Amino acid sequence: MAQPDVPDCPVDALTAECLSRIFSHLRPADLAAVACTHRAWRQAVAGEEGLWRAHCEAEYCLRSPHLPAGGAASGYKAAYGAWRSEFGRYGELAGRALRAWRLVEDWTAQHFPAVAASFGMGASEAELDAAEQQLGFALPPALRVLYRVHNGQELQFDRLVDIQRTAAHESIFHGMFGGYSFYSHLVSCRMLPLRRMVKWTRTAHTQLDFPRGDKRALFAASHNFNKMVYCDAADGLVKIACVDKENCLQAVPADAAGDPARDGALRWFEAYAAALSSGAFAVEALDAENPATIGICLFPQLPPGRSEAVTEGVRVRACPLLIPELTQVAEGERQYFFAYSIRFSLLPEEEQAALRGTLAGPAGGAPLESVQLRSRYWRIRDAAGQVVNEVRGEAVVGHYPLLRPGEGEFAYQSCTHQREPAGSMEGSFRFVEGSLQAPGREFDAVCAPFRLDVPDFIF
Repeated sequence: MAQPDVPDCPVDALTAECLSRIFSHLRPADLAAVACTHRAWRQAVAGEEGLWRAHCEAEYCLRSPHLPAGGAASGYKAAYGAWRSEFGRYGELAGRALRAWRLVEDWTAQHFPAVAASFGMGASEAELDAAEQQLGFALPPALRVLYRVHNGQELQFDRLVDIQRTAAHESIFHGMFGGYSFYSHLVSCRMLPLRRMVKWTRTAHTQLDFPRGDKRALFAASHNFNKMVYCDAADGLVKIACVDKENCLQAVPADAAGDPARDGALRWFEAYAAALSSGAFAVEALDAENPATIGICLFPQLPPGRSEAVTEGVRVRACPLLIPELTQVAEGERQYFFAYSIRFSLLPEEEQAALRGTLAGPAGGAPLESVQLRSRYWRIRDAAGQVVNEVRGEAVVGHYPLLRPGEGEFAYQSCTHQREPAGSMEGSFRFVEGSLQAPGREFDAVCAPFRLDVPDFIF
């Protein structure tokens, strides 16, 4: 399109500075209109890199003037034009997706480089169109734009599956959406690349006999598909398959009434990225007894998800988690399944001494040199706070952990279920001073109450 014939009238330095300040308040579309009004203004708009840098940062989360496919742009104005061309169709969804991905990229680069290295290049519009044609339905723009930034994860164990090899590989624990373990149940949920999303969505629809016209796209799953995460193109929401594999739990609150964006997948992804960035999850062995199972652990590391209490120098942390793939929501069979991770440690002697004279410090005054667990007690309550069950037993999952000052935590995982979406647990653990072989005084270390509630966002 030919540029319009605009007046050519130079401006002095003071005027140029004033125009720059005015232009800084304009949107890119308005800047384009200004550039068509006056040749000097056009030059000012084109040459004012600070203006375009601000728009690149605000709209596309750019830290440098680079192109969507990689490589440097000639400047921020050129970068803005390139990103606008690639992502303009998604409007404000693009900036939200890029910001959320940036949080995930930064966190994984720092805490779990193996996951950061697994992110694929962004999918093209043509690849997304082809995927939709194969699926037989259109994907919500909020999911498409997430794939435009990164086309899921490329993990070695998936490559082994592609060539029909089933050898175990550590990358089964490298799912970007995290995982957990208790007893024999272990999952780590990866984001499927488009080609695998299409393949496994079609497999799920066929093998699980989904109703005709169902538009659930399987975009994330554990290596063994015990956990299956869908984006439902009918309403844009994220849903996680329950134990029967057909019913699902809604993993993100519904859109506002009449919201045409149907941005549930993006809101879910943003919530997960924010949780990662805040330190809610840690990288550790998903199975406490198998150090090879390093992954992003979804047991919450921060309150209010985590409870904590110190009794006579013994710290007890409790981290509960809804397990959607073992939950049942079918009418008449409703059961909400929760796992919880309990962690014990004996405070360093100087910290014990600082607590002397309080309930959190050692009763005898002198720091404890060792304690060993003997038994446990749990009190389980419903949503109204009424006690519905009490449990007493020896040990914890067959272990009698011996704690010494300042040593690492002993962690174990267990599980429970309830018929309502809300409840709580609390309890205590009986410890002996010294050891079970040479026992001293016994005391109960408190486990502070923790909630068993279905959260708004389920990961």
